[in-house]
Amino acid sequence: MAPHVRLEQLYWEDVDPALHAGKPAVSASVFSRCALVVLQPHEFAAIEATLRAVAASIPHKGFADVPWHETRWTAAHLLEECGFVRTDEPTMLLVEGGEAPPRYAVKYVYLPVDEESAEMRALCEYAFDEEGGRGGEAEVRGQSVVCRRGNKAMNTGSTMLMYGSWDCWDWEGAAGRKGVTQPRVYNPKGAVDPQLTRLLHRHADALNAAERECIPAYAAHRDALAAEVDPQRMHRVSPWSSAFSVSLTSSYVIAPHNDSGLACETIAFLRRNGPMPPGHEWLFAIGGHVHALPSRRGQGVLLFIKGTGLYHGTLPTSSVAPTHLHGNHGSALVTKQRMVDGLRRQRARGEATPAHLTSAYTSPQPPHHEGEDAGGQRSHPPGVPAGGEHGLCSRIAQASLVNG
Repeated sequence: MAPHVRLEQLYWEDVDPALHAGKPAVSASVFSRCALVVLQPHEFAAIEATLRAVAASIPHKGFADVPWHETRWTAAHLLEECGFVRTDEPTMLLVEGGEAPPRYAVKYVYLPVDEESAEMRALCEYAFDEEGGRGGEAEVRGQSVVCRRGNKAMNTGSTMLMYGSWDCWDWEGAAGRKGVTQPRVYNPKGAVDPQLTRLLHRHADALNAAERECIPAYAAHRDALAAEVDPQRMHRVSPWSSAFSVSLTSSYVIAPHNDSGLACETIAFLRRNGPMPPGHEWLFAIGGHVHALPSRRGQGVLLFIKGTGLYHGTLPTSSVAPTHLHGNHGSALVTKQRMVDGLRRQRARGEATPAHLTSAYTSPQPPHHEGEDAGGQRSHPPGVPAGGEHGLCSRIAQASLVNG
C-alpha cells in the first residue's frame, strides 16, 4: 500500500532548498489530480537499469532506418517482459528518501490535458507541412535542423528542430584558443523569419507559464539559473523565457535516453492529424510506465521530467510493424548543462558573446516591470493566459485519454 503523502513532503532533487521553502514542488491542483506512484530507491534503480540496457541493445546511432518492432524498445516488450504498467491517468512518480519524517523526490509528472496549446499548434502549422515535413528549406536564424543527438537512435523520416542558443566550439575566434567555446544563437548567418520568431516566442512563453503554474519550485530553479549565467538576457529562447532552447519534433521516435538538463525538461505534445492505422498508437515510456500521447485533435499532454537521471523516450507506434510517420508533434523546453557551463566559463573569463550572435539581436528584450522577480521573470507574459480557472493546470483531463 502506498504511504500517505502530503504536498509539503515533495521536492525536486535539483532545486535549492531555499526555493522549496517558498514554493511547492507541484501546484495543489496538480497534486490533487495525479495518481501518486511511490518507489523505493532500489526499485527506481532497477527500472533505470532496464531502460539503460534497452538503449544499449540498439546499435543504431542518430537518424537511421531502425526496425523498432524487432528491438526491445516497444510497448509490448516493456509491458510484457519488463513489468512496466500502462496508465493514461495523470501520474506523478515519487522516490522515497531516507529522511524521517519521509520526503519524496519527484521524478516526473504526466498530465493529459483536454485542450491543446494553441501557441504550439500555430508554430507547428507554420514550421511543418500537413504530413509533418519541414514547411521550408531556407536556412533560418535561430533554428537548427538536428542530424544527430549524441549516441541516441532516432527514426528516419522524423524531424527534429532546435531553436534558441547553444555553446559552440566552431566560432570565429576559436583559432588558437583550444578548449574555449562561445555560447551563441543557432545558425547565426541564417535569414531572420519574423513570423517564425513571433510564433516561437509565444510558444516558449506558454511552456514557461505552464511550468511556473504547475511545478513552481522547479520553474523557479530554471529562472534562478538563467539569472545567474545570463543576467543581461542575451541568450533566452524568448524575451519572457528563462530557457535557452526549445525543440520541435514531428513523427519522432527516440531510443530511451538520459538527458543532460540542469532544469526541468518540460514537454508538450499535440496531435496534428487524425487516427493512426489499426494497431498503431502514440506512446511514451518513462519510470516504469507507458503513457498515451494525444489520441485525437484538440487534446494535449504535458510532461515535466527531471532534467537528468531519468531514462525516457517516445516509443515506436507498433510492436509488430514499422513505426507510422504520423506527423504529430512534441516540443521540449530545456536548459542544457553544456550551455550553462559555457556561459559560466565565458563570464569567468570576463568575456561576452558579440551582440549580433545572440538571440537578443532579433528578439528585443522587454523592459523591467514591477512585480517581476530578481531574474526579471513574470509568471504570465503578454498573450499567455494566467492561472486559475483558465490556466493549463485547470484543463488537466479528469478521464483517461481514449486511444485511437
